[in-house]
Amino acid sequence: MQKDSKKSFFLLLDDYLKLKKRKGIRFDEFFQYEFDKKDENFKKAYLGENEKRAYLDLLNPKKYYVVARNKYFSHLFLENVGIKTPCLYCYYDPEYVGIQGDGKIAYDLNTTLEILRKNNVQECVIKPVEGTHGVGVCLIRSMEYLADDCVMRRYDGDVVKLSEVLSTEAMIFEEIVKQTRQFGDFNPSSVNTVRIVSTLYPDGEVRFASFWLRIGRSGRCVDNAGDGGNINASIDLNDGTIYNSIQFNGWRNIKNIDSHPDTGVQLAGIKVDHWNRIKNEIVKFQQSMPILKAIGWDVAITDMGPVILEINDFWDVTDQLVCIMNKRDEIRKCYLAWKSVEAKREKKLYRFERQNNELSDSVLNKIIRHE
Repeated sequence: MQKDSKKSFFLLLDDYLKLKKRKGIRFDEFFQYEFDKKDENFKKAYLGENEKRAYLDLLNPKKYYVVARNKYFSHLFLENVGIKTPCLYCYYDPEYVGIQGDGKIAYDLNTTLEILRKNNVQECVIKPVEGTHGVGVCLIRSMEYLADDCVMRRYDGDVVKLSEVLSTEAMIFEEIVKQTRQFGDFNPSSVNTVRIVSTLYPDGEVRFASFWLRIGRSGRCVDNAGDGGNINASIDLNDGTIYNSIQFNGWRNIKNIDSHPDTGVQLAGIKVDHWNRIKNEIVKFQQSMPILKAIGWDVAITDMGPVILEINDFWDVTDQLVCIMNKRDEIRKCYLAWKSVEAKREKKLYRFERQNNELSDSVLNKIIRHE
């Protein structure tokens, strides 16, 4: 860090301690976001992890955590409030033994095969229900049904059997979204998305905190920065122009680019098609989800409009690598608006929340071990 910034150890330490005191910045953030090279405007506008947690504990209460984190529950909730999502073919969970519900719940190989056959599924995306950052996502391009199994060919050409994929962990099988030609040209092997963070105010107004374009690399099926080497850019709120494109090769290893390094497709200065329609749809979606007031939407862009792949209640802050929008300012304003509403509510109103156990873990473990 000293070599990169050409600053002395004591100057860097002083800068970090000041930011830690003023904004609660952790050292890993100071290092990863290259605060040693940033100007005062960035430092002032940066939304740190600790500050974000304080805001989201009110805006996106923990009691609704499962709505965003469990992909099956997310599907059910979003579909029931009229938000567009990929078609859900099957929910596999070995704990649901003997239960098939609405015909989409499977608990073993036979019930999974039955559901996939019934829906004539020839290609799909398989996702772990509790997964994040694209980990465990499997894109299946073709499926050959056998008497007691299914041979599936992955996006990379590898072949795997359904029986080898099913495990003790819950997972969902959903349709592959057909993105627009513009987004497919960016990188055809992945569904490239826009992460939009929206805020809902007490009067029903919806605003935006950031727009972040995420594009995969050639041969990869996910667009998450966590997969390494991916392409990110910001999108202008007003007209949908792409700017500040980067190639993310890891922390403190970021390269500014104007076009995709694999496909050669121009990014800088390109306008996202049907931008106003996309924004207007997200406004409606956010108003349909008032229990979460600052949602991070993972949006696939299709010819039929935006489709929500996932929602995030505790979104990351890495968009600040490329976004000029003052995310902290918008999230803070929304927080203060709802904080004012909270202060005016009737104090005697009883709200059920599961309380933390009063006993320590060590005491509880002794009780549990006692026969």
